[in-house]
Amino acid sequence: MKNKHHSKRPAGTVSLCMIVKNEENMLPDCLESVKDIIDQVVIVDTGSTDKTIEIAESFGAEIHHFDWCDDFSAARNESIKYATGDWVLWMDADERLDSNSLSEFKHYIRSKEKPLYYKVMIRSSMNDGKLTHDSDAHRLFSNHYGIQFQNRIHEQISYSAHDIGAKEKTSTILLHHVGYDNRHVDLDKKVVRNRKLLIQMAEEKPDSHYAHYTLAQNYGQTNDWDKAIMHLEKVLKIKSIAKSMLASVYNVLSEAYSHLNKWNLVKVYAEKSLALFPVQSNAVYIMYRLADRNSDYLRAIKWLKQLLKNTQFLMHNPKFISSDTLLPISHIYGTMAGMYLKLKDKKNALDSFQKAWDESGDIDVLTKIVGCAKDLGEWSLVADSLYIYIENGNRNTESLDLYGLALIKLNRYQEALNVFLELNKIIPNEKGVIKRIAGLYAKLDDMGNAQTWVMLMNKMNSDS
Repeated sequence: MKNKHHSKRPAGTVSLCMIVKNEENMLPDCLESVKDIIDQVVIVDTGSTDKTIEIAESFGAEIHHFDWCDDFSAARNESIKYATGDWVLWMDADERLDSNSLSEFKHYIRSKEKPLYYKVMIRSSMNDGKLTHDSDAHRLFSNHYGIQFQNRIHEQISYSAHDIGAKEKTSTILLHHVGYDNRHVDLDKKVVRNRKLLIQMAEEKPDSHYAHYTLAQNYGQTNDWDKAIMHLEKVLKIKSIAKSMLASVYNVLSEAYSHLNKWNLVKVYAEKSLALFPVQSNAVYIMYRLADRNSDYLRAIKWLKQLLKNTQFLMHNPKFISSDTLLPISHIYGTMAGMYLKLKDKKNALDSFQKAWDESGDIDVLTKIVGCAKDLGEWSLVADSLYIYIENGNRNTESLDLYGLALIKLNRYQEALNVFLELNKIIPNEKGVIKRIAGLYAKLDDMGNAQTWVMLMNKMNSDS
């Protein structure tokens, strides 16, 4: 932790403010990720019974205790009450600051313009880490100007910041969120906990677009789509709905109706959203799904190309819809490859899989590249891809056999021989492998060894 009394720092001081309860597994990585940019750590504990407080103190945190009252904003406001820095950064224990954002962070807190509040990118890991999606939230703001949190749950500073005339800016700071990753958290418990507070918030604020919208999203997480639609329709009846919120509601309605197999309404609401904001991710992805469902694969590819274009733009520019979630570029290319395969267009499928690999380095993509390249007779690509695949710990008989075959196709006989000799150690009685070895020795003009392996093969044939 930096010395908070260091007076020669060119940038402003930063207070990290957190509320925690029983976060001994998550907290260390969170605090480790920000220790080089933070001057003060304020921890408000709401009743931990594990080693959370001990871990926080090891990072030099100030510990304050708060009786939980089913109100996240109340707890957050308690935390920022103790902040002494020029800036407040708020995080949850299941978040980590990206190491590449450290220098960018220092840049933003040098701003002399006050008061400010910054949007940061939040990359959530899902599906056991196999998928991520990007969203944004206001996580960094000027301290000592009266900015406060509002909402019992899904707490925000934007209302308060707007009221005091603070200027909103978009940063390139990235936080990694693992709270939706099944490997790290019990999602069902989190959804149930949140629902109670969301219902309470909707009852307290019946004319709040946000209260009904977030409750609808929560119902969607447990596939209670009829209840989700009911609350989304309440949002539409409330006056003065912001354009961005309206587009978000249309997108969630479209998603809800897809789960109810009401595809005519899926299309209606996706098109309404696109009419408001053509440059977005969610509605475009829904239109791709609709085309795929109708087996209109060319149109599906068209929508995926639009999704790719929009995503590339939105990765470097402010989003028009706050709730818009950006899929990884690699995922879009992989999905596009799947559409090309449905059209039996293996050349374009291969090209898309290669782009997915270039973006992600996901080893599983290599198997798809190998399949397409093999069918197209592109043996050099097969060999190169399998080499990487095998060297990454996938030394199974199937991959070694195909790698050896690719090397034979490329007239790289000595390398192929080495592969099949290795394969013979794994499956010593496989006649096909022995035959390959005998043939490769012959190709290399080593007739003595070739004869030895032929005799071994003949013996096996006679014994059988």
